[in-house]
Amino acid sequence: MELIPIEEIHVAEDRQRRVFNPDSLGKLAESIASKGLFHAPIVQNEKPTLVAGERRLKAINLMYTMGQTFSYNGEPVPVGKIPVVRLCELSEDLIYEAELEENIRRDNLTPQEEMQAVANLHNFRKKQDPSHTAQETAAEIYNADDKVSGKRVVSVRDALLVAEHIDDPAVAKAKTKTEAAKAVHKKLQREHASNLAETFDQNRKGKHPHVHVHGDAIATLEKMPSGIVDCILTDPPYGIGAHGFGDMADN
Repeated sequence: MELIPIEEIHVAEDRQRRVFNPDSLGKLAESIASKGLFHAPIVQNEKPTLVAGERRLKAINLMYTMGQTFSYNGEPVPVGKIPVVRLCELSEDLIYEAELEENIRRDNLTPQEEMQAVANLHNFRKKQDPSHTAQETAAEIYNADDKVSGKRVVSVRDALLVAEHIDDPAVAKAKTKTEAAKAVHKKLQREHASNLAETFDQNRKGKHPHVHVHGDAIATLEKMPSGIVDCILTDPPYGIGAHGFGDMADN
């Protein structure tokens, strides 16, 4: 068991976790005091900088301010010290992966933190393998050996979307992951509608290079020069003879 002064552990400002619930920390401190610490925080080898275990670190700090002690592996830990596990000779990617693993399965994350952690895991796997999919990320998170449900894949995609807008006020106020995803979808819909309105306005004023032509496709195209059409949207007469479709005729 390696023990170091708790104040020597450096906590980077850009760690994934942003919010810690005081009540939850208090309960964790009570658990550590009564049952002992099961998993020591993980630190890098030099500073030491915290890699995983910030919630445990804060709970133990809280215990020391209240004059409490705890044990680790059945042995008492001196006041002011904390047991650590060091990551020796690991690449930055593996260190980051250890923190992702710690965060992705942790309880008491806010919806925003949880979705950010899922997005970080997916993007990390994507960096390792550009062909990595949201379905594979969902399978890893939910420990699914078989094909994961579409709902879980959608949750990964929602997490990616929310992570891109994590600082949006509406996302920050969301109380659930569903609310956060809806806030982003509404924002994107408003932006899309605004862009369409601007494009339509430009068309009306003749500022847009594209022109809409409505008419019979065959007759109209015969009169137009070749090479100037970007898109043809057709509406074939699928309803011809619909009165003879039997029961379908009334639908």
